Amino acid sequence: MLRFYPVFLIVFLFSKVLTAQIVIQQNDTSYCQPQPLTFNALLDTSLIATGLIIVDDTYSDVINLGFDFNFYGNVYNQCILSTNNYICFNTSDASAYSPWPINTALPSTAAGSPKNSVFGPWHDTDPSAGTMGTMSYKTLGEAPNRKFIYSLCEVPMYSGACNALLYSGQIVLYEGSNKIETHIANKPICPTWNTGQAIHGLHNSDGTVAHVVPGRNFPSNWTTTDEGYEFVPDGSGGYTINQIPYNPYLIYSGGSVTWYENNTMIGNGLTLNVPNPSVGTHQYVAKLEGCYGTSGSDTVTVTIGATDATYTQFNLECPEATDGFAAVNFSGSQPYDLVWTDTIGTILQSSNGTLGSDTLFGVGVGVYNLEITDGVGCVTNQTYTITAGTYLASFDYSPIVICQEAPVTFNNTSTETITAINWNFGDGDQATNNPTSHSFENPGNYSVSLTIQNTNNGCSAIDTKEIVVNANAKADFSVTSNYCQNDPVNFTDLSTPNPVDWTWYMSDLDTFDFQNPGYSFGLSGDYIITLTVVDSLCGTDTKKDTIRINEYPIVGIVADTLVCAGQEVTLDAGNPNFSHTWSTGDTTQFFTTSFQTTTNVWVIVTNEGCIDGDTITITINCDITMPTGFTPNADGKNDKFRPRGKNVISYDLVVFNRWGNIIYSETDAPGDLDNGWDGTINGEPAEIGTYVYYLKSNMINDFIIEKSGNVTLLR
Repeated sequence: MLRFYPVFLIVFLFSKVLTAQIVIQQNDTSYCQPQPLTFNALLDTSLIATGLIIVDDTYSDVINLGFDFNFYGNVYNQCILSTNNYICFNTSDASAYSPWPINTALPSTAAGSPKNSVFGPWHDTDPSAGTMGTMSYKTLGEAPNRKFIYSLCEVPMYSGACNALLYSGQIVLYEGSNKIETHIANKPICPTWNTGQAIHGLHNSDGTVAHVVPGRNFPSNWTTTDEGYEFVPDGSGGYTINQIPYNPYLIYSGGSVTWYENNTMIGNGLTLNVPNPSVGTHQYVAKLEGCYGTSGSDTVTVTIGATDATYTQFNLECPEATDGFAAVNFSGSQPYDLVWTDTIGTILQSSNGTLGSDTLFGVGVGVYNLEITDGVGCVTNQTYTITAGTYLASFDYSPIVICQEAPVTFNNTSTETITAINWNFGDGDQATNNPTSHSFENPGNYSVSLTIQNTNNGCSAIDTKEIVVNANAKADFSVTSNYCQNDPVNFTDLSTPNPVDWTWYMSDLDTFDFQNPGYSFGLSGDYIITLTVVDSLCGTDTKKDTIRINEYPIVGIVADTLVCAGQEVTLDAGNPNFSHTWSTGDTTQFFTTSFQTTTNVWVIVTNEGCIDGDTITITINCDITMPTGFTPNADGKNDKFRPRGKNVISYDLVVFNRWGNIIYSETDAPGDLDNGWDGTINGEPAEIGTYVYYLKSNMINDFIIEKSGNVTLLR
């Protein structure tokens, strides 16, 4: 079952007569020292309204009007109130459902159209949404001029999308005249619910007659603010509708008291507690306020202490300074006796009858007290704590990465008061301007310091930063020692300090972009090698160097390889401008020698480390011998006295008898060695015996061998 609960709400509704409706019980007063304060407000209880807390879309319980009221010819002294902003005289519907849908114009006999009602207007409001809205009622006045007031104050429109739209309005029933007034402070439209419908007017008990404000019947959408209408009985059972000034009645409850200090709200309710008021003069105001205005107010003035002063102090820039001060400035023309002391009670300065202000100059870090006595003996003590700031030096520099010999800008970023400045760059140089530029000649670590001073008070500070000066890019490289054509030449980067990019130029031949290339030069000659490096921090550099690519010797020993023992042989290795090393120990391009046996001969030819060599075999394959005897007996064996040997080109052979007579002679005998002495003299067999011979043989390579000896002829 839907229920409603009457309560006294902290709301202000409407009043036509402004009287002393609120009074603060306490009088104006003064205190020498701050102390807790309590104030109480007294209210005119005759205007306290009764509030409604009921669920959405319901009627209240039966409510007494307090007088007889004629509505469409019927007299009522009770009513029920709808949460949808109308008064209904059908008390049998108390606590029942109150219709909200509006889908037909009035008059209407439809069941969903409330009958016997005053709509102020009828629309779907939701007092259960949020905590702001209030509904209340009150009967005011004395017979025969009483008024019944039903008021909605900042009640939300229905549906979540429209809960922020607040309605405030009032319906007033007048005793005697039976006149009805509506006063609307704010009537919004909720277009997303019930198509924003609202009906403003009256509806009789059977739904056959209605009096509606023009333009405010279904299906019109409308809105208004600060507007009043009256419905006056016309004596024939109807009503005349007139627009009147907006003039609501203000009714309220005790909780509607709002407290202010110097126009700032500090509390609400009948009691105000101020636990810790400050020294000075305070005005506390209690007001009766609500969504329709202020009904009344009262003010009390409290003065705390006799001193109306402002206190200032100047703290020190640094602990060494002594230029601090403490000051007091008084308002008004009252004289004061002043005593300044330090923490141990030593009087530093005093004066009597001081007007306006006083200052204690030249103080350092510490706590100081000012005792102020006014003309009536109220004493105020003010403590000053003079502190010292931290006098700090700071600077920055750019660029962050510093390179050798590059300008660096140093900039003071200190926020202190500065009268003198000094830079020490850690390399023997200093500067006194700001900003300043400096270049470091050599790489390394440097301690750069900034000293700032305020010579007016002795403050000084220093900031030191360790900076790193990076060496500039330095290109360098090494090359493998032997530079021979067609052999790989390896290049090794030796650049410093932080190379990250390399470009190699092999004269006009090829280019490489990596750190350690290798390259083969196809032709001998001089080549300019160029390396350009980019450092990760400090610039670029280029190095050029010339290398000579040497040709390889092409070695083939030129010599007779078939010779006779003892025959001189000339061996030639070619390559006249290079170094030669022979297996014989000779070091010239060519040399002449002789060999007794077959011999292998090698040579190594070197051109600046480019080496070639060759080996040949000198073969002893040239010889000739003569037999010591022969048997010319025609047996086919050893029948001739002839030479034996090889590589004989031709020979001359002469045979002598024991008396020295030539008995056989042959010249240019062919090298086949078939010719010789057959053992005859003039066709006759020679005597057995010993004979003398002489042999001259022409060997290969124009070598001549001569031999002589004895030969024995046998038969």
